[in-house]
Amino acid sequence: MLYKGLVTRSKNEFLYIWSKNFEGEAILDKKLVPVSERMPSLGDWLVFTVKAGNNFVDDFTGIPDILPTKVNEHGDVTVSQNANLISF
Repeated sequence: MLYKGLVTRSKNEFLYIWSKNFEGEAILDKKLVPVSERMPSLGDWLVFTVKAGNNFVDDFTGIPDILPTKVNEHGDVTVSQNANLISF
């Protein structure tokens, strides 16, 4: 199954990905990211699959920012939204 999630924190060799549709956090082992690919960072959106029976990411791809997103060191997420109001 494919999940869409946000990288919310980094600890040692792991990135933690929160997804609304995935129970708990998915874990991406930084050592398994190919050298030819860009390493995801805090605030990046990913589409990913997990290995059967655990919460480790099996495969992933980065997706463009859905909305401008900031993640602090505690994993708190702030999503910015610009709204233009037109008055007549």
